[in-house]
Amino acid sequence: MKKQIDSLQGARAVACFFVILHHCYITKIVTPFVSVFIILSGFLLSYNHFERPELSLSPVSCLRFSIKRVKK
Repeated sequence: MKKQIDSLQGARAVACFFVILHHCYITKIVTPFVSVFIILSGFLLSYNHFERPELSLSPVSCLRFSIKRVKK
């Protein structure tokens, strides 16, 4: 069962919305939102990964996780 941090998911959704607006040439405000989106996505991805009991912080586990993410 995945735990979610709804407030961070919401902030990530808002940042994603502004990035999409920028790509549609609707607004020029994007620089801070791209950074926020990338940082929150990385944090939430890592948070969900390390909450699973079968995984650990070992270098091998982190490498396997990274390889799976690149393949995706």
